[in-house]
Amino acid sequence: MEDVNNPKALNSNGVYDIELGKENIIWIATYGGGLNYIDLKQRQFEQITHKINNPNSIASNFTRAIATDRNKNIWFGTKQGISIYYPETKNWKHITNFKYQNTTLSDIVLAIQPDQDDMYVGTYNSGVFKININSLSSESINSKYPNENILKKVYAVFKDDNNNLWFGGIEGDLTVIRADNSLKKYSTGAVRYITQTKNGLIYVAGRLGLFAINDEKSEISRISEIAPNNSTLAYSTINVVYEDQNNNLLLGTNGEGL
Repeated sequence: MEDVNNPKALNSNGVYDIELGKENIIWIATYGGGLNYIDLKQRQFEQITHKINNPNSIASNFTRAIATDRNKNIWFGTKQGISIYYPETKNWKHITNFKYQNTTLSDIVLAIQPDQDDMYVGTYNSGVFKININSLSSESINSKYPNENILKKVYAVFKDDNNNLWFGGIEGDLTVIRADNSLKKYSTGAVRYITQTKNGLIYVAGRLGLFAINDEKSEISRISEIAPNNSTLAYSTINVVYEDQNNNLLLGTNGEGL
């Protein structure tokens, strides 16, 4: 937990994402506290924060997403676009905007999903982008479907076992773009997390609870037993879903813990 009197403690309780890196290093994205990381052998936190006028540092202390690419470089989604850390050289590169390459406007990045030589990036106002990890060139996914009115405020991106791309957020429907480039939408309300369980079902979590989707049959069902309820389950949203070795689902919530 955060402890303002301990420089080796987590420096923000606003934790948005966690990534296990090489050599038992855990990276933690925080709200306002920059990056925290902990070596599980030493059991103490270290911080990486933005340094003013220093491009060889993370672009913003407001970090929302972490993912490692196939080259073992670490991507951080921030309030000022993407910051990429190269462990071999200890250098940083930044991509501040994707859609408006000739402006100074920065994209707020909320989600990152690795996929071979690409990273799918979900942004707050500009939808989803595919970025090549080597050239850092980007292309808009939303612009490929100009007549579909795909959501632009994307909080979660996921690539399933059938190579289908899922993304959800607010102010729009959950969307799946299949491997054949066909598109399907599901109504789930605000989305915070998307995953696939061992039985092949897609689970979508958010403000309205948890949904199970059989995409092959285009079937969706809401898990009514854990729907939010002021009397019994007073959570504001489900933020994460994890399937354990016994096929049980663990749910992390805002308001009702685990």
